[in-house]
Amino acid sequence: MTYIVRPVLDLLPDNCTINAIAYRKADDVLVVGTDSRGVYMYHRKNLTTYIPSVEGTLRNDAYYAQCLLDSTTLLTGNSLILDTKTFSVQASLPKKINDILLATDLQGQVYYTKDIRLIKYNPLTGKEIIIHQEAAFVAHCITLLDSTIWVGSNIGVGKVIRDSIQWVHKTTFKSSQYGIKTICKDHEGNLWLGSYFQLYRLNMSTSKLDSFPALTNADIRDITLIRNKIFIGTYGNGYYVFHDDKLTPMPKGRKNELSNTHTFIDDRDGYLWMSTNRGLYKTHLDAVDAFLQDTTLQLDYYAYLEEDGIINTEFNGGCSPTHLLLPDGRYSLPSLEGLVVFNPRYTPHYFPKDSVVIEYVEIDGQRYRPENLDAIAANHSNIRVYYASAWWNRPTNQYVYLGMDDPDKSYRLSDVNQSAYSLGHLKPGNHTFLIRRRSGFGADDYVYSKLHFTVEEPWYARGWAISLFFLGLFMLTWGTSVLYTRSIRQRNILLRRKVDEQTKELLASNVQLEENVNKLAKTEIHLRKNIKVRDRLISIITHDILTPLRFIGQIARLGTEEKPTDAGLTKRALTDVQNAVHKLFHSTQNLLHWVTYHQESFKTTTINCSPFALVEQLIEDFSEMSRFQGNVLINDVPEDDVILTDPRILTIILHNLLSNAIKYTQHGEITVRSRIEHQWYILEVSDTGRGMTAAQLEAVHDGTTRHGEISVEDLTAGNGIGLSLVADLVQALHGRWDIDSPEGNGVCVRIFISLDSAPKV
Repeated sequence: MTYIVRPVLDLLPDNCTINAIAYRKADDVLVVGTDSRGVYMYHRKNLTTYIPSVEGTLRNDAYYAQCLLDSTTLLTGNSLILDTKTFSVQASLPKKINDILLATDLQGQVYYTKDIRLIKYNPLTGKEIIIHQEAAFVAHCITLLDSTIWVGSNIGVGKVIRDSIQWVHKTTFKSSQYGIKTICKDHEGNLWLGSYFQLYRLNMSTSKLDSFPALTNADIRDITLIRNKIFIGTYGNGYYVFHDDKLTPMPKGRKNELSNTHTFIDDRDGYLWMSTNRGLYKTHLDAVDAFLQDTTLQLDYYAYLEEDGIINTEFNGGCSPTHLLLPDGRYSLPSLEGLVVFNPRYTPHYFPKDSVVIEYVEIDGQRYRPENLDAIAANHSNIRVYYASAWWNRPTNQYVYLGMDDPDKSYRLSDVNQSAYSLGHLKPGNHTFLIRRRSGFGADDYVYSKLHFTVEEPWYARGWAISLFFLGLFMLTWGTSVLYTRSIRQRNILLRRKVDEQTKELLASNVQLEENVNKLAKTEIHLRKNIKVRDRLISIITHDILTPLRFIGQIARLGTEEKPTDAGLTKRALTDVQNAVHKLFHSTQNLLHWVTYHQESFKTTTINCSPFALVEQLIEDFSEMSRFQGNVLINDVPEDDVILTDPRILTIILHNLLSNAIKYTQHGEITVRSRIEHQWYILEVSDTGRGMTAAQLEAVHDGTTRHGEISVEDLTAGNGIGLSLVADLVQALHGRWDIDSPEGNGVCVRIFISLDSAPKV
């Protein structure tokens, strides 16, 4: 007998001796024990990654589209021609082509793009034919459907007929960067189209185009018909299945590993293979069908990662085609580092067949073996179960689910390295903690571990506690009745006190009522005062405003005479009208000041002010009027005088005094001077006019206006209200005033402002 010896492992550590070797056929795992370096486990690599290279050129490890040239060679998107068995480089195309679009028709002609041109290439002759196109477009997909080459582009979808594009459906995308990037036909003849942001279904008979709101803004990577179901892969949104007029989102894996799904492959044994950005994943189509019938079921995936022979688990998608079936039954998938090749029939999966072992239970920090676990006290705070599992493969492919009591209820998937689970506080009764471990892809392919235990009833739920409770209830009822009777007595006492308090409140209300009556009396006095103000206002308007208006009317009638007897009458009349208008304006201004003063909202504001500046401003304001009268205005107030008073009120007082002095003085002098006597600051306004009679002075001191005939020269509109306003405003400043007029020697008015205290705001 002849034996052939071949090395099986070349990855053993140095400086050690192998003491034991074991092979577990169920998991295809070789275990090697050493004398000083520990135990090593070796898994078979069932996938192969090829990275073809050409000497003397820059190597590009990223691959996308690929297609068969014949039974022994294939073409890649980066223009390399490879051997289908060894993936060694046989040749290369002379010119660069689009690396994401390749297709072969039934005659072996290859279709690809250069720039925006669609090219048909004959591998035998090397001849290229440009496919005729009426309008410019950018191709995003080339695929063989029903023996015809179909093209998806930025302007629609069409098929190649006799080296020309025949458009089936036109559409417009906002940019040539977007377009139809994947095409598929279903069993009813509908055309399914995937773009960068939507999924469409085109009815070839009616030309009706349907879209799916659930996939709005979804980047569609691949559409494949499997078992009369449409599988849709997206970039970022996972994958979907359309079946029985329903679009169902499928589970994305334990940690969303299938968020970016690039391709779908169904093999002869009923398994579904999907390449993603995080590895190659596998499940069974029967499990997919079961999930579509009941989405509460668990759909798990088996992962193939670096340990299985994949150099870089980030597969490439968005290319056409997304994968290539080789003549020997293997599949070639493009990735960021090379082409990953595998045969589904010789790429097994290994789910564990052994159940999970429950090691111990921890109750409020105290640990118990499951077989030694007695009834758990009702006052426990937390129950924590520790478990372990023998697993000879990758942890990512172990699916352990945890549940309580009812096996039909939902289970919680444990984390990859999780070994304990907290149940918290449980109510009294019998409980069962369930651990199920997936052993296959079927809906019932699980091995179970169970932990039965009981939580005791709390002391208050036992017989003696219940009897004690009812006794306590009786005592409570009796005590409540006693307390209630006592409470009634206390209420009566409180009621008597409240009656006394309310009596006191009524007496207080009577006192308050008397105060309100007094307030009403004061209000009545205030109202009478307002009525007096109103009457005086009517008198002022009648005397100081209407009289000048009647005078102006008389002058106007004289001016309308065609032949006046007096030649200078018109000039004098206009002069008198001007005087009357000035005096009427002054009366109106005084009236406004007087009304403002008598408003309740009138308040004084005390600040430091300069009497000299106030007088200087008023002299400037009256300069025109003074020149008209032929008068001279003199400011004899020291410039450095500063007093604490309300400048606004003082300005109104001086305005009225200066206005009256100018009106009743012609070709004379009006002087404003100041002095200090004792604690009074005195402002004096004097003129050299005609003065006032004793009767007029008496009327001013009594606060009444003068009556009688008013001549043209003696039109004194505003005199009564002006002096009345001066008297009121001086009182508002807490001052006083006086007036005297030697017959024929003008008028002198003195304003006394206290220097001890200023008016309050």
